Amino acid sequence: GRTATQHEDPCHTKRIHMDAATLSNVFAQTFSVEPGPRKEAEAYLKAVSRQPGYTVALLQLVAAEATDMQVRLAAAVSWKNHLKFHWSHKDDDAGLKAEAPFVIPDAEKEAVKSGGLVGIMLAAPPLVQAQVSEALAIISTTDFPAKWPSLLPDLVQRMGTNDFAAIHGVLVTANSIFKRYRHAFRSDELYTELKYVLSELVVPMKELL
Repeated sequence: GRTATQHEDPCHTKRIHMDAATLSNVFAQTFSVEPGPRKEAEAYLKAVSRQPGYTVALLQLVAAEATDMQVRLAAAVSWKNHLKFHWSHKDDDAGLKAEAPFVIPDAEKEAVKSGGLVGIMLAAPPLVQAQVSEALAIISTTDFPAKWPSLLPDLVQRMGTNDFAAIHGVLVTANSIFKRYRHAFRSDELYTELKYVLSELVVPMKELL
């Protein structure tokens, strides 16, 4: 695969080559003891993070079981932070920066949500799983349930197995998603969401007892 040293100036507006294999090599380079290659890798990741396809390509790297564990975990942390800052527009960003805040394109958001994210999370090693679980909760803050109606049925389906590790992962993730309801203001929308969540969860939760 190509490395960060073979790419254009990261500040250049031209499209930079990117795929999971390339990203794997670049993330590995971020661990270099040599400051030159490390800085080049970091500059490449900063530049490519605003290009179409980056969000999905990075998720593919996170999901790749053959990837070196150190690289996979670094990619998972980076992916979670990428979603944290770029999944939705934040009003606080307005007027604070010279350039417009970057928001992940809708097409990539849909690709992430429909790309088996729950399965990727549950199949990942514990440290990676924790990062993907947090990322899933970040997406849920703005998209669940209206823009992500398949999430809860997918989680509930995983609870119907005898895989206790998967069930634990689902419960931890569900807890992260539903934390927002603890401090939410009362509203008709809130009651509607809670009614939906409870209607989906009550039966599978009872079956776990």
